[in-house]
Order: sequence, then structure tokens, then C-alpha cells
Amino acid sequence: MNMRIEFGFPELSLVCGTLTYLSGHVGIGITLSVIALLGATLRSIVRIQKGIQEEEAKQELFKEMGSAGEDLAQAFSELFKKPGKIKTIH
Repeated sequence: MNMRIEFGFPELSLVCGTLTYLSGHVGIGITLSVIALLGATLRSIVRIQKGIQEEEAKQELFKEMGSAGEDLAQAFSELFKKPGKIKTIH
């Protein structure tokens, strides 16, 4: 899985919470840090779920492509099929 580091709201909130905690406002610092960790966790869960759904969609597409080839082959075989006995009327 391809994971990359981003600096967004949760990371900024964690830094601010840590600085607030160290400056003497313990309650606000801890609260801000917990919200940041929760936000980062939820963002990761959503990204993983989105990746899983995209992979399932690709697999379904490949499965449909295989069945489309079978339908095309059957259509060609019907097109070039030798006819049975043909009666000609003179």
C-alpha cells in the first residue's frame, strides 16, 4: 500500500495541542491532541477503505472484460458458422 506523509489539520492540531500543553494549559492541550489523533486515525481509515473499494472495482472491471471477450467470440462464431443444407428453388 502506498502511504505518504501529509501535513494537514490533524498534524497542525497535534503540534498546537502539544505547545499548549507545554505552556501550562494542560486541559486544552490534551483535548486538542486527542482530537488531532482521532482525526488522523479517521482520515487513515477512510483512505484505506477507499483504496479497497477501488481495488474491488478494478477486479470487477477485469471480470467483465473477460466475459465481454467471450460474448464477442460467440458472436463471431455465429457470424462465420457454416449453414446446414440449403435448398435452392429453380
